Amino acid sequence: MKSFAFAASIGAVSAVRPVEWKFVQHLAKFAKSYVNVEEWNARLAFFEAAEAEIEASNAVEANFTLGHNQFSDWSHAEYKAMLGASEGVEAELVLLEETNNDEVNWITKGCVNAIKDQGQCGSCWAFSSVAALEGAHCVATGQLKSFSEQQLVDCAYGGNYGSYGCNGGWPSSAMTYWEQYGAELESVYPYTSGSSTSQKSCQYQKRSATSTKVNQVYSVQANSVSQMKAALNQQPLSVLVEADRSAW
Repeated sequence: MKSFAFAASIGAVSAVRPVEWKFVQHLAKFAKSYVNVEEWNARLAFFEAAEAEIEASNAVEANFTLGHNQFSDWSHAEYKAMLGASEGVEAELVLLEETNNDEVNWITKGCVNAIKDQGQCGSCWAFSSVAALEGAHCVATGQLKSFSEQQLVDCAYGGNYGSYGCNGGWPSSAMTYWEQYGAELESVYPYTSGSSTSQKSCQYQKRSATSTKVNQVYSVQANSVSQMKAALNQQPLSVLVEADRSAW
């Protein structure tokens, strides 16, 4: 039924509404498919709602532009379930000397890897933590490595670390784990929870781990632009946002 509906939309493109054609392009871009016409219609409705929010924001907002992504045909409940949050280990607050630099770009400095995809697992905390570790390691050594998010999802788990795999976590908790255990490379411990939406048993092996560990974990003062700039002047950060809102 889905294939028939898709083909019919292509064949009669002149008869469909612009948002329906955008929806067809969305399906092609993200290689999506649905089991029946009912799901097609439900997903189209979610997409239409997202399109309306995007157009309304872009009509009045001059500082940024919104666009569609792979979640545009998801319900709010589906999206929120993927985010994940928990109460983690508190990190020591540090006050930094403010910087006068107008700009720092860690991408052009070669200390940020390409964007990674967490899939349907609520492991954003692990990806954010890994990016911060990769940046700090690059600043310290001049080498950009790709460390394992799956190690954190599987191993930095439970009461000792305050993180719960695909059900949420906390970057400071992940870094507390790294204070005790070496970080494994992504090539050694690849990410597999994106489609399974669950963690696996911990496969950490000391003999295959790198020597990269965390010596100290610090938090930057919340709601302070100057302190965030000062921290970013030193290295890439792990940043927490309330991402369950349509415009956060």
